[in-house]
Amino acid sequence: MYFIYLTIFQNLGGIVKNWKKRLFTCTKTKISYYEDETDNPKGEILVSDILSVDTTDDYLILVHTKTRTYKLKSENSEDMLSWYEAIRSALDI
Repeated sequence: MYFIYLTIFQNLGGIVKNWKKRLFTCTKTKISYYEDETDNPKGEILVSDILSVDTTDDYLILVHTKTRTYKLKSENSEDMLSWYEAIRSALDI
């Protein structure tokens, strides 16, 4: 499998609303997130399900799907912009 990008973000939980550190990978077909490198994916976002992607001033990437908006918090603007471009590239925008 070929990865466009690999990094650690803080992810705002869908049910329990707290920030959790997760390892994220992005390919041309999906974004997967893991608790650590040895784990099976904790969750996936299919690229085909993504409606749009946005960024905020506080280093957040917002990935909008029909059922949920995923909030990924980056450590800095460089990581945020790199991932934003990687996701847009997977979407062919």
